[in-house]
Amino acid sequence: MKINLSTYFHFSRAERNGAVALCLLCAAVFAAPSLLEKFKEKPVTDFSGFVAQVGQFHAGYDASANAPGAVFYFNPNTATLDELLRLGLPERVAKGICKYRDKGGRFRRPEDFSKVYHLDAADFERLLPYIRLDEPEWGGRSDRRVEQIQAEVFPFDPNTATADELRRLGLSDRLAANVLKYREKGGRFRDKEGFRKLYGLSEADYTRLEPYMQLPIAAAGASPRPVSYASGLNPGNGKKEPQPVDINQATEADWQQLPGIGAWRAKQILAFREQLGGFISVAQVAETRNLPDSVFQQIKPWLQQESPVFRQLPINRATAEELDAHPMISRKQADLIVRYREQHGPFGRIDDLKNIAVFRDGIWLEKIRPYLKLD
Repeated sequence: MKINLSTYFHFSRAERNGAVALCLLCAAVFAAPSLLEKFKEKPVTDFSGFVAQVGQFHAGYDASANAPGAVFYFNPNTATLDELLRLGLPERVAKGICKYRDKGGRFRRPEDFSKVYHLDAADFERLLPYIRLDEPEWGGRSDRRVEQIQAEVFPFDPNTATADELRRLGLSDRLAANVLKYREKGGRFRDKEGFRKLYGLSEADYTRLEPYMQLPIAAAGASPRPVSYASGLNPGNGKKEPQPVDINQATEADWQQLPGIGAWRAKQILAFREQLGGFISVAQVAETRNLPDSVFQQIKPWLQQESPVFRQLPINRATAEELDAHPMISRKQADLIVRYREQHGPFGRIDDLKNIAVFRDGIWLEKIRPYLKLD
């Protein structure tokens, strides 16, 4: 039987018209959203508030946002876990300190804090000036935070300064009492190094106070320089008497005529002086690498500082690499100075460096100030 397919696909005129109308209706339904979207008014989003907030954020940005942590005076023997974390210490380091104390351990000197397991050297250097170990009882624990000392600086003689003056200088009650007790027993500070050896005095405090320490020549009990003889010879041993040297002008030959200084040590001193840009005090010569303190004490009577530093760093123009090249400026400090300058413009005065959070205590700034200039 022959099948005629036309019988299955034959539509009447009315059916064809209905199918076409249905297709047109479907097409209109699918196209309607796109067509309506073109005629619909698009809402305008107002970003002015967000832009204003971004502007305020950049205007109020401070380098403290990148600071490793808050800094305040603290006693590692009594500081709570929360306070140690606020100081920027990692959690495992803070917990390690608490566990060490719980087992009976105590920090007797600020330098002992550097022995904390996993403590980064940078964190120790950052926190060292803020360590205060002046609790009256080492055996017990207290949650009391050590009272912050508002330190001043002014000329003083450690042989005559009162307890109140020593406290105003930023020394703790314990240290002030030690100074008075030492003097009451007949002790005298004959030079600055003697004060440096005071038990409990941190290196940071000594560095801060050393430029303001005034010791009368009479207190030394001897002439500040060995006696020179008219012949230029020391009759005791027949050797030529060393001549005084200006620490910022002395040549290699000038240094070598001092006792204990050979060609190698003379070059070390000159290299260190060149890196610094000049010495700011006689005591700074002792910081020369590989120079034994015994040798420094030998040559100290012939050292004089008659010339100021001969090179200063322009903080408004120096690059991070140039700042980092100075022995007293770390790479991190150099980056902070340059970054702050780029964000806030040139420094108007040296003290503007205190606007950077890590420099606000002023200790480092006073030490480096002679080597800085604006232009």
